[in-house]
Amino acid sequence: MRILELAVSTLLVCASVFVSAQTSVPAPSDDWRRVEQLPPHTKIKIYANHRKTSCVVDSVDDEKLVCSSGSKGSASQIAFPHPEIRKIKLSNRGHSALVGLGIGAAIGAGAGAGIGAGINSSDKGSFFYTSGGKAAAVGAGVGAIVGAAVGPLVGYATDWPGGATIYVRR
Repeated sequence: MRILELAVSTLLVCASVFVSAQTSVPAPSDDWRRVEQLPPHTKIKIYANHRKTSCVVDSVDDEKLVCSSGSKGSASQIAFPHPEIRKIKLSNRGHSALVGLGIGAAIGAGAGAGIGAGINSSDKGSFFYTSGGKAAAVGAGVGAIVGAAVGPLVGYATDWPGGATIYVRR
């Protein structure tokens, strides 16, 4: 039962961090001046008409945004004409890892509870048989631990939610 309480409290903490991070984000703007004010070396995610990429800002002017993508030794510059850019978000891998932690723990706990209860229900005569609630709690705890280990890795690698949206073409 203690494992289930720990899983639930972890999920509540992750959810509150996610909600508080989302409420402090400034409203997106179609004002290109906000993009022009980005300092060089700012990590961003660009959603263009035919492409999506993460890169580091090199320069911005009225007509285009130029950024570098790839590792330091083999970085390549990419120029995006202003009219082709649909959205620009700041990259925030730390936030993405936290969101991945919460989502991974929640999915793991749910899947683990179902698997634990399912395995236990078909094992009535065994020495290891226990009540359905205990089996589901143990499954939820194990699933939450596995999900909490995998979720941040996926969140960090994909930078899925990212940071604040600073530009949206209207």
